[in-house]
Formats: sequence, structure tokens, C-alpha cells
Amino acid sequence: MKKKILVAILALAFIGGIGYGADFSVELKTNWLTPAEAAFKDVYGGGLAVGAAVTATLAEHWELSLEISRFSREGELTYTKEPTEMSVFSLGVDLKYLMPLKGLTLYASPGVYSHRFTEDNRLGELKKSALGFKLKAGALVPLAKCFRLNLFAGYSFCKMTPGEFEIDLGGVQAGLGIRYTFQ
Repeated sequence: MKKKILVAILALAFIGGIGYGADFSVELKTNWLTPAEAAFKDVYGGGLAVGAAVTATLAEHWELSLEISRFSREGELTYTKEPTEMSVFSLGVDLKYLMPLKGLTLYASPGVYSHRFTEDNRLGELKKSALGFKLKAGALVPLAKCFRLNLFAGYSFCKMTPGEFEIDLGGVQAGLGIRYTFQ
């Protein structure tokens, strides 16, 4: 219930920003995730996540972004060596503080994300959701009038217990996106 209330409040803030004539952007992005937890890294390793974001300007130097992403990998179970597939679907909100410089804009961004973990193998299927947090920093580099390259790096935290053991889905992330701003 708390998740639904949080999402509703943030969605209203986002829609309210658009309603008051704020700049609105869409972005396609990808990033490399290196999991923090050794056991998770041993089974699945790191890999590419793909996603998209919509962003609205809230005030001078402030943006709110709604982001979705998907990370999926194949691996093998530690003891039985059975093949296993895993995916993490994430939906979250970032609040960005923008620092315009000559030729680019730097930003820092904390975020709250809901992660849906699914693991499927011969032994069965596990599904679990949990809230996590992300800290991100990046640079928006102008490419053309309405296009910007988004270069970013960050660290995420998300502990959950989908089965018998607690895992941390978080880790180091670095990536890029192409952003189009409607003005």
C-alpha cells in the first residue's frame, strides 16, 4: 500500500510539472550493471540493462524523472549447475539537481525504485518485489537543438529475500542515454 501511495504522489507531482508548461523529455538508455554481491555475481555476472525515462522540469535546476528498466541474464545454479534465468524489472523516480556549465549540464540524483525479481529454473520459479535506492551522477551533453547525450554512473541498493537467502540486486552502474526534449 505504501508503494502505491508513493507512486501516486510522485505521478501527480510529475503530471503537475508538465501541466505548468515545464520542459518535458523522453530518453532511451542503457547501462552496464556490476552486481555488488559476490553470490549474485557468481551466478549471473554483470551485464547490460535497457530502459527508458520521461522527465519534467519542476523548477530551475530541478527535474523529476520516471524510469523503467530491465536487466536479464542466464546463469547456472551454484550447487547443481542447473541452468537458470533471471530478470529484474525496475520502476522508479529520480529527483535531479542540475548544475549548468559552459557546454554541458552536470547533475546529481537520488532515486527510489521498485524492483521485481524473477528467477526461473528446473527447481521452480521465484518472484519477489522490493524497494531500493539509487544514487547517480551524470552529464547532459548537447548534440543538437533538442537532443542531449546523457552519460551517467551510480550505485544502487536493493536487498530482498526471494528464496532462502537474502540477496542485494544493487551494484555499480555506468551508462548512456539519448534524450529528446520537447520545448
